[in-house]
Amino acid sequence: MAGGEEEKWRDRFLVLWLAVPFVFFSLSQSKRPQYILPLMPAIALLAARRWEKQRAAAIALAVIGVLMLAAIPFVHIPFGGGTAIIIGAAALICGVIAIFTRGAPALIVLSIPMLLIPIVTGGVMRSIAGRRSEKAFVSDLRPFVGNGDVVGIQAFTGTMAFYLQRPIILVSRNGEELTSNYIIRHYSDFGGRLKPPEWLQDELKKRGTLFIVRNNDAMNRAQVEAHGGRLVAESPHFVAYTMPP
Repeated sequence: MAGGEEEKWRDRFLVLWLAVPFVFFSLSQSKRPQYILPLMPAIALLAARRWEKQRAAAIALAVIGVLMLAAIPFVHIPFGGGTAIIIGAAALICGVIAIFTRGAPALIVLSIPMLLIPIVTGGVMRSIAGRRSEKAFVSDLRPFVGNGDVVGIQAFTGTMAFYLQRPIILVSRNGEELTSNYIIRHYSDFGGRLKPPEWLQDELKKRGTLFIVRNNDAMNRAQVEAHGGRLVAESPHFVAYTMPP
């Protein structure tokens, strides 16, 4: 096999190394860090092979910097605007410098924006983690958790169950809130803590039950409120109601 053809197949192998696991775990709704970690060697090898084309990398980095700076007005995450300014400006400046330099100095300059990412994104990461975690939400509703059931009406997250430290009954048509394709395909085989929507009608008549509903689920929120549910906790994604005893 000719050298040029061998290089192409090597690149194709590395791209498939990245693409196949990423697509597979995306379809299975299971992109956990430990599953994606084996992709890092392929990313490192591809990056190392591209160091030879420094000018192209420099231009790409400068373009990314321009795009990041242009996107600042549309960033509404806490700390996001300042982070985008720092990384975008660094990418643009370092990209422009690398266009006109060669060798080791260019490699050092091209590395600077990447090294800045873990340093300056701490605030953004904490903000995103806070929005995705239900720790504060569970803390607000914990005083209202009595001896009755905790019922999620088409509403469930792993962090909610973790911080609540008690089982949550999930009312769902297909179990998709559990993000498991296996459960979705075998929904009829599951009982216990997974209930069909019809089960909810009797549960709404019970006093002392805590109901959790998605914030934007107007229909189920109206249904709970119509049965006397009282709003006791609210988060960006969920709300909780209690049924007075």
